[in-house]
Amino acid sequence: MRRSLVVAIAAAAAAIAAPLAVGTATASAALRAKAAKAPVVDFNKDGYADLALGAAHATVGGKQEAGYVAVVYGSKGGADQARRKVVDRSSAGVPGDVSKYGAFGRELTAADLDGDGYTDLVVGAGTGGTVVLWGSAAGITDAAARLPGAVGPLAVGDFDGDGHRDLVTHDYKATPESGPPGMTVAYGPFTRGGEAARKDDIGFESFPELDGFVAGDMDGDGVDDLVTSHSFEDRAFASRFWKGGVSGLGHTSKGLKASVGGAVADVDGDGYGDFVTRD
Repeated sequence: MRRSLVVAIAAAAAAIAAPLAVGTATASAALRAKAAKAPVVDFNKDGYADLALGAAHATVGGKQEAGYVAVVYGSKGGADQARRKVVDRSSAGVPGDVSKYGAFGRELTAADLDGDGYTDLVVGAGTGGTVVLWGSAAGITDAAARLPGAVGPLAVGDFDGDGHRDLVTHDYKATPESGPPGMTVAYGPFTRGGEAARKDDIGFESFPELDGFVAGDMDGDGVDDLVTSHSFEDRAFASRFWKGGVSGLGHTSKGLKASVGGAVADVDGDGYGDFVTRD
């Protein structure tokens, strides 16, 4: 969850709970001052910020905790509740089926994945896979695509500095023999079928279970970096810093103090992204 604040996202127990901020960081060192105000999430590109809310524990079609996502469009007067769209697994064009404990909307992140200028919404779930809901002049469309292999926590950033948004997801190995879990970085741009330009799998070696991602440019080189947080049962372990570069996220990391969640923002006004978290 994460970064220079861009989109408010809520996870709900039965309806909608407190929102969580999600977003990205500065685009280049030369543009840090200009990028101090993060671009809004704008699914219909009308100039007003839109709101995405995940109700992963909501009942849908009689199925307990099947989950849904609600999008409320912004307007001159703020969030326009008369203009909202609710999407679940039964919605036209959305891959998968409504299922008990499917938890559609458990993870949300937003970015322009296909480079058409409209913000897209990536929706994670407990089962049925992660999907991307495409933005358009009319807002979130009925067309959606399943993202192959994308599971668990989500984050977006430009990890190779090419100007396209990239998506990082947790990569669960199919069997213990296939090695430790890690993360998969899908580099943009994406096709409307959900295919990335390229992918890279990064193993976590002996690190404990992944809790989440925080993405943003933390060293001022114009390329987004990534912090992963880790835990086992009720204990938090050291977080890891993964540096972005022209080739993408590196495969080696540096240890940080244990942390839970967070965001990247320039809190002291020096032009560099700062990592804000709780421990």
